Amino acid sequence: MTKLFFKLFLNSFIVLSFLPCGAQNSSDMNTNVLIANGISPRVLDFAANSALQDGWFKENVKVKVSYLGNEEEYFLQSIYDPSYTEGLDIRMVIDSENSSKKSNKLLKESIKNLHHFSRLVEQYLYDETTMKILKNEGGEIVVEYFYRRISVDPSMTHVKRLKGEVYLKNGELEMVKLTNTRPLKKGVDNYVKMVHFEKIPNGIGHFVSKAEESYQVSQKGEPLTLRIETETLTYGERDGEVLFNSQSKENVSMFEKPDTLTVKLGGVLPFFGKPAAKLGYQLPRPVGVSLLTHGQSQELQFTGLSLGLNGGDLVELDGVFLLEESSLTQSTLTYIARADVWIFPFLNVMGLVGRAENNVNGNLVLTDEIKALLELLGQDVPDALNLNVDATANLIGGGATMAAGIEDINLTLNYQYLIADVPDVGARTNAQTLTAMIGYMLPFGMNIMAGAQGQFYDTEIGGSISIGEDQTLDYLVDFEPRNWNFFGGVYKGFAKHWEITLQAGIGSRNSLTAMLGYRF
Repeated sequence: MTKLFFKLFLNSFIVLSFLPCGAQNSSDMNTNVLIANGISPRVLDFAANSALQDGWFKENVKVKVSYLGNEEEYFLQSIYDPSYTEGLDIRMVIDSENSSKKSNKLLKESIKNLHHFSRLVEQYLYDETTMKILKNEGGEIVVEYFYRRISVDPSMTHVKRLKGEVYLKNGELEMVKLTNTRPLKKGVDNYVKMVHFEKIPNGIGHFVSKAEESYQVSQKGEPLTLRIETETLTYGERDGEVLFNSQSKENVSMFEKPDTLTVKLGGVLPFFGKPAAKLGYQLPRPVGVSLLTHGQSQELQFTGLSLGLNGGDLVELDGVFLLEESSLTQSTLTYIARADVWIFPFLNVMGLVGRAENNVNGNLVLTDEIKALLELLGQDVPDALNLNVDATANLIGGGATMAAGIEDINLTLNYQYLIADVPDVGARTNAQTLTAMIGYMLPFGMNIMAGAQGQFYDTEIGGSISIGEDQTLDYLVDFEPRNWNFFGGVYKGFAKHWEITLQAGIGSRNSLTAMLGYRF
């Protein structure tokens, strides 16, 4: 049962962040009951997740788990230090004698989530318009409030379902109490969090001194209760000055083999990736390999056709066919293997090889003069000559992707250059693709994208076809392609290393792309 309790605790650690970590400057210019008493309203955000505070701290964490009449306790110590340069802001001191690789891995994931949230969440999660005084008598004030539903980071969606109560006594901030109005993520219910504050010694503002958090989850139909208690041991400003110290209460002395878990900022690639991770940006793994298939169909317009024999001069056949009335449909199915690497957090480069199966189907409309001449020669004359050609091309190329993001909105600009050899007809063509997309990352990790794709390639394709012993038919075809079409799709990463992308294009060119990738 110990492993079960510890796993549930770690899950709760990820879902319900509780770390206190510092102070704030009271610089708010608007007025409400808190400001009127010299208290920054940001304490309401700190109550939801005290990792939003500045400064550095060290604290004890005690977890009690009750299930089927049994109770177990776990201890650890957390260290929050925004100036720590070798890894993320948060470190955990554990008793390695009573931990496992799996539990340590879950703790490291929680460190990453807490760091990301504390760095990138929008400030002022609380909704000032919901603040209401419930009690104001005998020097005691109780203020009710809720959190904004649109500003909460995806990692903190549970705060949308919390109601807060602020307790003031004689103008002093005593406590903030949070309770859930609806069940939270993963079936968490009966949620209560009591956050206690103290004034910063010889300073302005407050810091979280301790917190008690309790809630229930259902385990095999039976209620399992968790209670998490945190107590600040040391608290200081970012410049290193210690403002509060109570080291005598440390848990570390209880550990048989203390060990500190630290999450590093990453490897050599991408360049400048470590500073980006420090700022809270979640970067993809730097190297990836993927397999993709792409199918498309589009109509082309003939603008010129010339034929010749055995390398001789080509003769224009514009007078034989009505090129503007002739039609040509090109269908392509491509199979590609791709490797890519993020050189910088905003720049990815790639190389690719593949194979394309092409089918060209169309009608060449004869001019009236040519039809009349053929009729005089006693030939059956169709209105148009049918053209149906299959060809296989070998592909090689490369490209680059530039990416940027603001909160859940992301922008990508992708460029690819391909060389296609068609051995069946002895032809080579060059193609370039430019794709611009804007995406939105949903709370469950799926990115939806929309934009446009342009394809630009040689509009004159020449080659030769063997028509007999030592005889070749030389040709040069000129056509007008459709360059741009609408492009959209979805992306989802799963199992930490794998990713899948589905994209579709509609308009003058219809296409469908599917990709499965692995990153490491």
